[in-house]
Amino acid sequence: MILKPHFNIFTAENGYAAIQVAGQTDLDVITLDLKMPGMAGIETLKEIRGINPDVMVIIITGYGTLQSAIEGIRYGVFDYISKPSVSRRLCRSLTKR
Repeated sequence: MILKPHFNIFTAENGYAAIQVAGQTDLDVITLDLKMPGMAGIETLKEIRGINPDVMVIIITGYGTLQSAIEGIRYGVFDYISKPSVSRRLCRSLTKR
């Protein structure tokens, strides 16, 4: 809802669908949750990196841990945002780019 007035938005109901969208669409930014049906967020991130190593990925999660943050950094996330403080932080992340 925050980004929709300013950007073309694609959604995916799970990690597998996100990988499919990432492979078929030229994306600038991907927001990714850690807890998704079918495939965990970090596994989805690994697959997306194989498809597009340069896309900016921002993890947004309510289930963050130090270990998941470290894994996200290992796979090149641009930012790691804990819910519920998403809207302001996401806008700041996008303007950093």
